Amino acid sequence: MAFVIGEKQKRAVKMLWNDYKVPEIAAELGVHRATLWRWWQHPEMQRYAEKYCTTQARRILSKSFGNRLCVRLDSTNPWERNAAAGRILDIMAEWLLHG
Repeated sequence: MAFVIGEKQKRAVKMLWNDYKVPEIAAELGVHRATLWRWWQHPEMQRYAEKYCTTQARRILSKSFGNRLCVRLDSTNPWERNAAAGRILDIMAEWLLHG
């Protein structure tokens, strides 16, 4: 039987991204906590969650650091990726230190 990513599974991922706890997600979706754990163990669900979270993180990074820097994170050149990641961390450190 194939695993299908339905609306409840998509909502569970969105709620997890928004920092809901497992009992809250289960109650909101009307499923048992064990059902959520079974969903999250499935490779299809893990791929969907990874894609969703990556997309959301890229959206936030693009707004905060500009698209040009974020594109460098996808470079096939590891030096380019590391430089971009380092620059993002430097900017974040400045924000945290100096508000």
